[in-house]
Amino acid sequence: MLVLSDEKLTLENLGGGAAAELWNAELKTVLENIQDINTSPGTREINLAVKLTPNERRDEIGIEIICKSKLGAQPPFKSAAKIMPSEHGIEANEFVQKQQKFDFESNVTPIRKEETND
Repeated sequence: MLVLSDEKLTLENLGGGAAAELWNAELKTVLENIQDINTSPGTREINLAVKLTPNERRDEIGIEIICKSKLGAQPPFKSAAKIMPSEHGIEANEFVQKQQKFDFESNVTPIRKEETND
């Protein structure tokens, strides 16, 4: 059951505090996006919109609270591939970064712990 509040409508109490909660949640998302090194360092935005829709008599309003953000975009991952004919038609093979392998089996020098006289 809805009852009329004794408080005058303000931003702080709008939606029983929902506007502030939505904004705080969006702020957390924006701050996490700023800390993500995989996103652009550009400007972020938080937009809080409140839609007020009056009834026919204009003595009551419906309230809709919308909070959205514009985050830093992740730059595209770029790669390349070589296109070549094969026995199955045309195929593509991607160029990949070849990681150097270390030969740990033949070049390992054991480390000995020195004994102390305690």
